[in-house]
Amino acid sequence: MEGNVESPSTKLSLEISKEAKISQNQHGLRTNNFNRYREYTTRRAKRIRKALKFTHQKKPKESFQKKTIDPSIVTDERFLLLVLVKSESSWAYAMELKGESDNSRTKIHMHKKMSRAVKYSSLLVDLCKAKADERTTLEAQAYASWMAGHFMQQREDWKGSLSQFQTSKMIYEQLSKVVDNETSAICKEKVEEITTSIEISEYRLKGAGFTPTNDSNSEEIQSKLSIVADAMKKQTDNSKGVTWKGKLIPIKNEKILSALLTAQETSFELDKALDLDAKIPLYDKLFDSYNAIQDVIRDQSKKSNNNNEDSTKGRKKYSKSDSLDLPVELKSYIQYVRLERTIQRNLLLAENLEKQISEETNTGRKRTKPEDLIRIFETLIQNYTELNELSTEEEETKKNVVNVLSFKAFRCYYLALSYSTIGEWAKARVLLERSLEQVKQAVAHLQACKQPDASKQQKLDKYEQQIKARKAEGHARHYLTQLSSLSDQTPKQTTSSDKTLQESMNTFDYSMGQSKKIVSFPPDLEAIACKPTLFDLAGLSIEIPIADITKRSTTQSKSWFGFFSK
Repeated sequence: MEGNVESPSTKLSLEISKEAKISQNQHGLRTNNFNRYREYTTRRAKRIRKALKFTHQKKPKESFQKKTIDPSIVTDERFLLLVLVKSESSWAYAMELKGESDNSRTKIHMHKKMSRAVKYSSLLVDLCKAKADERTTLEAQAYASWMAGHFMQQREDWKGSLSQFQTSKMIYEQLSKVVDNETSAICKEKVEEITTSIEISEYRLKGAGFTPTNDSNSEEIQSKLSIVADAMKKQTDNSKGVTWKGKLIPIKNEKILSALLTAQETSFELDKALDLDAKIPLYDKLFDSYNAIQDVIRDQSKKSNNNNEDSTKGRKKYSKSDSLDLPVELKSYIQYVRLERTIQRNLLLAENLEKQISEETNTGRKRTKPEDLIRIFETLIQNYTELNELSTEEEETKKNVVNVLSFKAFRCYYLALSYSTIGEWAKARVLLERSLEQVKQAVAHLQACKQPDASKQQKLDKYEQQIKARKAEGHARHYLTQLSSLSDQTPKQTTSSDKTLQESMNTFDYSMGQSKKIVSFPPDLEAIACKPTLFDLAGLSIEIPIADITKRSTTQSKSWFGFFSK
């Protein structure tokens, strides 16, 4: 153990997320074979104990003496790895039992193993706080919160599991911004997994009548993340280069390195900013850094060309020391990153303007003009076209084509709105038709992607509904405009114009688009015949021939059919 002793100022470091992910992928968890992974972690824990000479028995025949790990004896990263492997072993055993029969004894056994995994993960956090650096401590906290959240979820403690998962998600999200590309991909994958667990816990809490809240304490975590970010910046400074598309681009020019560090610091501040007013000045500062880098590259390229011309003419002997040694990929990298940040800023501005236009439409105010959005969409179309020229991956090219078609459709839509405000309904109708066609093309290209963006699909569907509604309104407005123009050209007919809609339902009138009365009110008075009121005085002076009536009735009754003739 004496050879492993380190100075007290030295901090231990262990890439917990990467170590766990590689072990899981290589030993069974690609196919959810938890039994194989548990056996592997058990064997690995024994090998680590033997390497550290930290076994429970000094000799094979001696009695068992349990050895616990505390911060005082941790002098090697392998002690941290041992605790991580033990936690993984208990978790794998619990997951194996979860897939077996669902009886009470198996469930109790599974809970015991999960409880042991949580115990080891908590021990890992304590050891990292005492002996490890800030990055390792953050990864241990995220891992322990994730493990505790799963244990509480199995115990149906939805409130506790939600709090643990929120803490773990926040740490992984922030870590993905400051670590290397490989670890960042692992962190993002972990965030997607935790998001599903958070949705389950929130659903259960809402069903029980509780309101989900975010109780994660972020002050301590943010302070550690700032330290990790500073360490990563120093590492970037020492590496003298940037990594792009899996390739390291070496940089030897001090001006470019200084500008890149300034841009990186601004990017960290930009990720922490929340509102648009705080982000816009940071974007301007970031673009100033990228412009400075491009100016340096341009100036040094000119110097290099001049030196080459002088050397060919014999004016100056050109040597390798005069070489500016700028990689060709550096210029493409700066252009690519600058375009990405430009697109992010323009999308924020477009989203803000769209929100203002929708609010003004609902309230009736008209302060934001559609022309402002049209200019931003034209800039975005140009940005994505340039980005498409720099991209080399097929999937990225497809997504860029989708974005170009989408923003062309949005541009036509708001251009139609600008024409509708001045009464040019025919032009607005044609532009809406074009916008609808481009939306359908964008949806078709989006479905052709391997992983279609759900938010992009929702936005295109929303615009399609708005375009159809505006199209119907524009068609009606254009028809009414034509009717009014025809009514102005034709001579006015007083008889038809004075009629109400009820009276002229079966006749066509050019002025029907104008406001007219439905019925005449109050109704017109009409002359009608009055009912006479008389007394029956004439009946007294009328003589009725009763004798003739009696004689006629007796004559008819004497015949054979007299009875039927009555």
